Amino acid sequence: MTPAELREIEHRVNRWIRSDREVSPVEMSRDAAQRLGATALFGEKYGEVVRVVTVGCDDDEDDPLASIHVHGGLAFCSRELCGGTHVDRTGEIGFLRIVSESSVGSGLRRIEAVTGRGAEEYVESQAQVLRDLAGRLGVSVGQLGDRVSQLQTQVRQQQAELAQAQRVRGADDLQQLLERRQQANGTAYVAARVGVATPDKLREMGDWLRDKLQSGIVVLGTVIGEKPQLVAMVTPDLAAQGYHAGKLVKSLAAIVGGGGGGRAEVAQAGGRDPEKLDTAIDQVGSLILEQRSEHT
Repeated sequence: MTPAELREIEHRVNRWIRSDREVSPVEMSRDAAQRLGATALFGEKYGEVVRVVTVGCDDDEDDPLASIHVHGGLAFCSRELCGGTHVDRTGEIGFLRIVSESSVGSGLRRIEAVTGRGAEEYVESQAQVLRDLAGRLGVSVGQLGDRVSQLQTQVRQQQAELAQAQRVRGADDLQQLLERRQQANGTAYVAARVGVATPDKLREMGDWLRDKLQSGIVVLGTVIGEKPQLVAMVTPDLAAQGYHAGKLVKSLAAIVGGGGGGRAEVAQAGGRDPEKLDTAIDQVGSLILEQRSEHT
């Protein structure tokens, strides 16, 4: 349920509470209660004699539910089978505040609330939270919303600036990797361990380096969630000569205790031993030479 829907329910219930209607409990046979239209909640089992609690309903001899009180435009009538202890009038409840709602089945929601003194204590605890936050931010409670909006704007600006700085730094790092490219018997390659947060970012870096190389092989490794990740890329001209990214990354994955593979031009792999990642990266040159010898 949305916050607006919960507020509307809370608003209606409190209006019914303030109407101060009489609460009338009476015992009768289960059949008589059913004829009155009393609601049996939660699938509970009842005996032959039941306790019926009625609030806000005007009984009519011919149609007990024909007349329903309306208070402030809201229909207010409840007749249920219930064995609990109840107030004599709704006004004794005082005040209701919803504290949570959740799903308890398909199309069925549970709303939990506090009333009376419990509601008063809950509201006071929430008000104290607001006062504490306002004090920490150096504003009044009434200014708290505006201050939070200002801080959110500042955070978004700082995040944008940080993202831009990371892009610039990332481009610089990639350029340095490109400048440190190596040769394996005439085949250019870049093999490096990098620091990225996601496999997608690892592949994005590999794409950039492969495009800049124009003709070459790229192998990048990183550790994500304490697991080594590898990506290998081969430019189309070298793939046509027999170089294969899937075979390359499969051999590297074995070193880090994992597996993987892929197409001739692009392949990915993962492993279990992050401490062996640098060892795997160091083997890229010799593995490229092995592939070259297989096709010459």
